[in-house]
Amino acid sequence: MNGITLPLISIITPVYNCEKYLNSCVDSILSQTYHHFELLLIDDGSNDKSSQICDEYSNIDNRVRVFHKSNEGVSSARNVGLENANGDWIFFVDSDDLLYNDALEYAISLISGNDVDFVVAGYDYLQDDKIIYSTNYVNKSVCVYSKHLGLRQMYIEQFWPWFICSKLFRRSLLMKNKIIFDNNIFFGEDRLFIMQYINVLDASFVFSAKSPYLPLKYSSSNSSTLTVRPTITFVSIFTPSALTFSISAATTLSFGSLNSGIPYISTPPALCRLSKIVTSYPNFAR
Repeated sequence: MNGITLPLISIITPVYNCEKYLNSCVDSILSQTYHHFELLLIDDGSNDKSSQICDEYSNIDNRVRVFHKSNEGVSSARNVGLENANGDWIFFVDSDDLLYNDALEYAISLISGNDVDFVVAGYDYLQDDKIIYSTNYVNKSVCVYSKHLGLRQMYIEQFWPWFICSKLFRRSLLMKNKIIFDNNIFFGEDRLFIMQYINVLDASFVFSAKSPYLPLKYSSSNSSTLTVRPTITFVSIFTPSALTFSISAATTLSFGSLNSGIPYISTPPALCRLSKIVTSYPNFAR
């Protein structure tokens, strides 16, 4: 393309017992209008036909790479993807979700002309073949923020998603700062990963309410899960009204979020680590 080197995107998709919808997910990725990507399918010990489906795609498209591993959970699976990625940018897609066919092209367009390390895009939430929520409904133009202002906006605005998908991460920054998912944290691991990444940004990050991503709701929606999970004893209810942090005996933490009224289950280690990151920002809480 006229001597222009296009950024390579590494798409990381954990896979666990999702044979019913894995084809739809992978097909939506392979049909992207932006072709310069690799797809890393991380089979997290599936015992259905998911493993076979992954291998079939790797045989028909050389952009697809498959890694089979024992069942250790979504964080471990994503870390395998990070360890083996070759791209300039990392983009996570869950195996029960879809991409619009111009998703990657749009995400890359947000980088052009800006000194950017992080891209946060919107999403459409689909249930029973109907969109029940979309950030497209938000009257919001594309915004470029410093990491301090961007972090504040992610908490103040009610529609920026904290899940790991629908975002671009610069791989060199992840590698330089050794940012990976904590295999011992099973809830809230995506928020912790994002916060750790924001904390080391060198450049700005971009927000766009446009929806390139479709999280789908199925009866079982975890793309990679542990067959046996530890007992979770900590529940934090997030509301958008407060930006306060309170820690008691290193086990209780509550603070504001975009998820109004939604019970958010997490573990004390994840939330305590989050608190240290966020409260290190000057004048964060009003």
